[in-house]
Amino acid sequence: MATFNELIKNFDKIREYMRTFAIYGYKTREDFTHKSARTYDNERRRIQSYLGHYIDEQTSAQGKKLSIHFDSMLLASNPLFEGFKTKSFTKNDIMLHFILLDLLQIHPRLTLSELYEKLLTDYLDRFQLEKIIDNRTLRLKLAEYVSLGLLREEKEGKVIYYSFISSPLTTLSEHTITALNHALTFYQNIAPLGILGHLILEQSPNFKSYFTFRDIHFSHTLDDLILYELLLAMAHHKHVEITHAGSKVSTVLPLKIVDNVDQGRRYVMAYSYKSREYKFFRLDRIVAASTLHTVDDHFNQKLSIINILLNSSWGVSFKTIDAPIALDTWELSLSIDEDFEKPLIHKIENFHKEGRLQRVSKNTFSYTVSVLEANEMVPWLRQFIGRIIWINCTNKEVLQRFKRDIDLMYAYYEEDKDVVI
Repeated sequence: MATFNELIKNFDKIREYMRTFAIYGYKTREDFTHKSARTYDNERRRIQSYLGHYIDEQTSAQGKKLSIHFDSMLLASNPLFEGFKTKSFTKNDIMLHFILLDLLQIHPRLTLSELYEKLLTDYLDRFQLEKIIDNRTLRLKLAEYVSLGLLREEKEGKVIYYSFISSPLTTLSEHTITALNHALTFYQNIAPLGILGHLILEQSPNFKSYFTFRDIHFSHTLDDLILYELLLAMAHHKHVEITHAGSKVSTVLPLKIVDNVDQGRRYVMAYSYKSREYKFFRLDRIVAASTLHTVDDHFNQKLSIINILLNSSWGVSFKTIDAPIALDTWELSLSIDEDFEKPLIHKIENFHKEGRLQRVSKNTFSYTVSVLEANEMVPWLRQFIGRIIWINCTNKEVLQRFKRDIDLMYAYYEEDKDVVI
């Protein structure tokens, strides 16, 4: 009978389960229908093992629900980083890892044949272990460690020598390391791929952070490997094949990463070759991203178009591009108490760089903005119901729908009428 193992083969799997169980926190065992109940139990146990006392369990009539519960101001680092440290390995992997560490500490520079000979005589034979590691396995492991930056490969004639790459931290002064650690304690929780800063900080386990964080989106780290792949493709102007939930696949050219700091959502702005449109894709809804060999020679031209569109975009959707680009214009008159509601005035002035707020008279302001999609502004406009004196839009269909919604709302709350909405 198979035994439970808290390790995983790849990060994609734990990324999915951490988000489903711990970030969203609304699913129970009965809601988890696309896998077996046993799979649910195994993944739940893994997450509880990784996150320990950060897991909160709530039991209701629907069943037990798991969620992450913590105060970000009390944490020095992101607890979700633990998901990166759970890769599974075979007994040969772990044995060979420590043997190589030991060998190259004693003999700083060895060839493949020398390593294999000492592996047999100094370890396997001495400890009476089976000779289950052959020359090919050792060569592949050395190539893997070279690609990871753990080993250096130096060729002299036809002979290749292997040696450890010493940590650059060993060459730094104590003052420099302290300054670096201060920067990393900030970087690990703020910047993309913060796991890199976290892993460096682990070499100074007793270092204390001076930073506290509020309204921080720790779940971003679950998408950082996807983000890394997209950034590499952007740097080389290459196509990317992205897989969405439901196994839908799209071939796109990633152009820009956009971060919504209010809602905590991150998007990649990309050109879709199938629809020939510029689109937003949420990073947390991308299952996988794979860089293709194809290079787009018109990357800079497409990036220029994206920047133009972004200047006039209110939300995260673009309509079909015309030449010249057609914009929808909203005009509205607002009632704002300028003596007591100055923060609101400041907020409106800075909400969109293309928007213009002007004082018309005492406590009366006009606001004008031209955007790609008039409908994207409707949720924002709803918060000013009760303040709107007059409103107009060049997109009459959206304007009529907005006014109709307000009329229905008034009718719904009118006491003497029964309204079916």
